[in-house]
Amino acid sequence: STHLRNIRPYMTGRRMVMRHRPSPHEDGRGSARPGRTKRASSSAGTYDAGYGKPRQGAPNTGIPPGIRRADAARTAKGRPMKWPESIIDTPQGRRKAVAPLVISASRATDIPAFHAAWFMNRLREGFCLWQNPFNAAQRQWISFEKCRVFVFWSKHPAPLLPHLPEIAARGHEFYVQYTLNDYEGTGLEPNLPPLAARVETFRQLSELVGKKRVIWRFDPIILGGGLSVENTLSRLRRLAEALSPFTETLVFSFVDWYRKTARALGRLNPAFRPPTLAEMQEIARGMAEMNRALPRPLTLAACAEPLD
Repeated sequence: STHLRNIRPYMTGRRMVMRHRPSPHEDGRGSARPGRTKRASSSAGTYDAGYGKPRQGAPNTGIPPGIRRADAARTAKGRPMKWPESIIDTPQGRRKAVAPLVISASRATDIPAFHAAWFMNRLREGFCLWQNPFNAAQRQWISFEKCRVFVFWSKHPAPLLPHLPEIAARGHEFYVQYTLNDYEGTGLEPNLPPLAARVETFRQLSELVGKKRVIWRFDPIILGGGLSVENTLSRLRRLAEALSPFTETLVFSFVDWYRKTARALGRLNPAFRPPTLAEMQEIARGMAEMNRALPRPLTLAACAEPLD
């Protein structure tokens, strides 16, 4: 198949995530069922295969208003950037395709976890057909002809690891945004591998591609339901001690309390809640202190947060 199907959305924390619904054509690759990383601001010329074109005037809330694509970078005059185009030979004949320089794979669907084999098949063919998960009639051919960089987003990239040498051999650069939270025992992220296994995957990935290409994400930060400021910092500290030898950057963010988020988390545990402003500042101070104490301090970065 040239395109992804059977993906349905659900909410967890601040993020729009995609839960996989396996089909007979996917050889059981959806068994891990991790969630997805949250949206972040898009890079210039980046194509995110997970979202459709935004409605005019739609706020950049991080939740697709029906149909959404990563916001197009704009020129100095405010005009949308136009992706390069290419002509490809498809089973349906010759077609015009967008040919981005950077492809985000993907903030809507965990392609490394669920569709690594599919991705490699399409990479070898040189193109894929993107289908909007919210509107099956909206499709876009994507050519890899001009692609220089893939940005992979995942909570469970282990299935992609064996394929990374081939991606590099084909002349593509890449890096991985790896969301690795410690919410064990809270009811959050129930379908992920155990924490120790995810830490080991992080180590293997870093040793395979280099720590500059592995970005550690801890997000979203949620409180309540047994998660206090002190407990969260303790979990972060343990992870930082384990992961700091294998990365240079930690990106974090706090849960945004959208109505759908509140309903979904409320079903898991009514005590879950977003941090207050004072708690955000306390967590940020604690992370800075934790980071200074590490043998290899990391670069700390907040993602899409209004606070400095």
